[in-house]
Amino acid sequence: NPVSVAYAAVNLAQRIFSDLAKSRALLIGAGETIELVARHLRNAGVRDMVVANRTLGRAQALAEEFNGEAVLLGDIPHQLERADIVIASTASQLPILGKGAVEEAIKARKHRPVLMVDIAVPRDIEAQVGDLRDVYLYSVDDLREIVDENKRARESEARKADQLIVAAIEEFGAFARNDRT
Repeated sequence: NPVSVAYAAVNLAQRIFSDLAKSRALLIGAGETIELVARHLRNAGVRDMVVANRTLGRAQALAEEFNGEAVLLGDIPHQLERADIVIASTASQLPILGKGAVEEAIKARKHRPVLMVDIAVPRDIEAQVGDLRDVYLYSVDDLREIVDENKRARESEARKADQLIVAAIEEFGAFARNDRT
């Protein structure tokens, strides 16, 4: 049960795409969160990643670590049509991806579905993008709900484990008392 937003984003991708090794990921941003996302994507089988960032140097540094490609933010429209998974996390005060650019990409993709996960605050992807057919847009709020649900599930399992331990200790104590007599 994932308890980080980065892992929850990748977990969501695994639910949507049967084989992540065949998926191409476009990561928008090059900070710690995107680095963590890239690591989880790699562990989940994604081999084809593009990192888009405001500065090419930072994008290159991150892309090299994951044998990916680095591009500037201005190149995103050209990368969108090839991306199955788009995960955005920048410090931009304005959205990076608008509905028009995504519409064009969907047409070029011949309406193959695309997962978009916006884990930035404020948002990097315009909310209207979620209205488009063949786009599955999730926000950081959606992922937080998943993370919170998974935390509750972990806590429940931990309580069950505690009960098993207490029962085993009591059973062992009873066995040890009987063994002494």
